[in-house]
Amino acid sequence: MKSQERGVAVLHSAQLSRRTLLRGGVGLGAAGALSALLAACAAPASPAGSLTTLKFAYLDVLKNDYKDLFAASKKSGGLGIAVENVPGGWPELVTRINALRQTGKAPDLSAMSVSLIPGMIANGQLEDIAPFAKNLDRTKFSEASINTYVDGDHLWALPSSQYTQVMYYNKTLLDAAGIGEPPASWDSPWSFEEWRAAAEAATSGDGEVYGAAIELHPERTSQYLWSNDATFLSDDLTSYEMDSPEAIDTFEFLAKMFKDGLVPPESLLTTVPLMDMFTSGRLATMVNGAWAMAGASAISDFEWGVTPAPSGSTGKSYTPVWVDGWLMPEGGKNGEAAFTALEYFESPEAWNLLLAANVGGIPPLLSVLEENKATMFPGLSGERKGVWFDSIDHTRKYGFPVNYAQISNAVAQQLSLVSTGDVSAAEALKGLKDPVEALLRQA
Repeated sequence: MKSQERGVAVLHSAQLSRRTLLRGGVGLGAAGALSALLAACAAPASPAGSLTTLKFAYLDVLKNDYKDLFAASKKSGGLGIAVENVPGGWPELVTRINALRQTGKAPDLSAMSVSLIPGMIANGQLEDIAPFAKNLDRTKFSEASINTYVDGDHLWALPSSQYTQVMYYNKTLLDAAGIGEPPASWDSPWSFEEWRAAAEAATSGDGEVYGAAIELHPERTSQYLWSNDATFLSDDLTSYEMDSPEAIDTFEFLAKMFKDGLVPPESLLTTVPLMDMFTSGRLATMVNGAWAMAGASAISDFEWGVTPAPSGSTGKSYTPVWVDGWLMPEGGKNGEAAFTALEYFESPEAWNLLLAANVGGIPPLLSVLEENKATMFPGLSGERKGVWFDSIDHTRKYGFPVNYAQISNAVAQQLSLVSTGDVSAAEALKGLKDPVEALLRQA
């Protein structure tokens, strides 16, 4: 298979990063135990006075994600981590990694948004870690996480996160509006009609309280499409599918929510962040990811909970799963040592530390997930925590073409016009077919 074809095929169940700096997780408080845990990891002890130092390239804005973990690794006597913090976002990180590769100074490791990894694969910028991972027990991961990076005999990364999406709701607002609490079961979610009725009842004032929030971006509307028997792109990522009658019906429903004033306009969300709207009590419902749990768990002014996203014609609720990856850029000079570090990053000890730092969402390691269920997702009842834990069994594929950024930007611009009523849903979605498929052919 050509490298470009691998880039298109490899990531069919995942996403972009997010993702704000709001992360879900538990507060295990492990800073003091980090050094001892890492000293017991798989990294081989180096000779006296010797320390293998691995270069790790990462985003400056997220530099605290792994700070304690890396600091402890230097004390372990096995593997040290020298971090290069790159300003900007994920595209800038890819650019910096490639600039280093071209000068023969490729970093040994990085963590990358799932949305950009297909392009790195297609352009020959990643090391295939499968040769190093012959003894890796893949059954210890959730299928949704490990399969994100498996392509035939190739393994391009290991999961550094596992984020799903549900609908958060303000129970206090719903109670005041006479709306019963939404279901906790993925087998009986609210219908579109029930969601709209709740939003109508909860909306009050002139923009004071909105019944729902809707982000008209391909990734944030995928769950609505799937539940209405529609999708954005074909499974093989070669054709645009959002011009179907089912997709048009979905966006006509969402557009009417905007038209009727039940959701905040996109212009408002550019100045008031979505989470701020929710935590201040101005939103009755919003679909958001596990990364938003850190903000939600601090709410003390009202009761809140989570429920599966509302469903269209299928009567079923789905969620994308965003799995970013630990990876080894092509050209690194410490392959064996780098993979030893990745093995540790995927150990129970390391994932407990990541949970303590509110990093990574729902642990992809099944054993760590089971051991920490009682303490994860503070602020929720056991039943509502189950919405998160069960979400892993209700994921759908979200594929990222090599030139995904161009495609998603073009689609988001048109969907924004739908939200304001400047263009009808049918006109926008049908008009996107030719330009999107032209971009897909370029990939």
